[in-house]
Amino acid sequence: MKYFLFLIMFTSKSLLAQLTLSYFPWQNMLGITKTIPKVVAVDYKIETNTFFNNLNMELGIRRYHSFNTKIDHVEYLELFNRAVCHYGAGIAFNPTNFQKNIKTINGYYIDLGIRWLIPTRDFLAIVLECSPYMNQALTNGNLRTRLGLAYRISK
Repeated sequence: MKYFLFLIMFTSKSLLAQLTLSYFPWQNMLGITKTIPKVVAVDYKIETNTFFNNLNMELGIRRYHSFNTKIDHVEYLELFNRAVCHYGAGIAFNPTNFQKNIKTINGYYIDLGIRWLIPTRDFLAIVLECSPYMNQALTNGNLRTRLGLAYRISK
C-alpha cells in the first residue's frame, strides 16, 4: 500500500501538468484539456445538464498555435499576443447508447477556437470555439459556437 501511495504522489504532479478545465455556461459543457508535448492536446467534454442515460460526450485532439509578433511592446499587440489559436478534430459519443441497441458514436466534429489569456491572471482564459458538427451518417450537421472560461491548473 505504501508503494502505491508513493507512486500516486510521485506521478500526481506530472499528471496535472498542463491540465485545463473549461466551462461553457450557455451550452452546459464541462471540458478537460490535457496538453501532451506543449502543442498537441487531448480534449474531453461532457454535457452537464443531462440525464444519466443520455450522457453526451466529446473526445478530440487539438493542435495549438500562438501568435508571436516581432514588434516591440505596443499595448494592443501585447493583448493580441496573449491569444492562442487551436484546431483539431474529434468524435461525439454517448456510452449509454449500447444499452438501447443504438450506435455509440453520435457524430464527428472539427474544432476551431481561440483562447485569450487574461492579463495579470495567466491561469484564466476566455475561450471562443466554432465547431462544425456532422452526424454519424454524415447526412446532416450544424455549426456550433461556444463561449466560456478556462482555468489552467498548473504551469
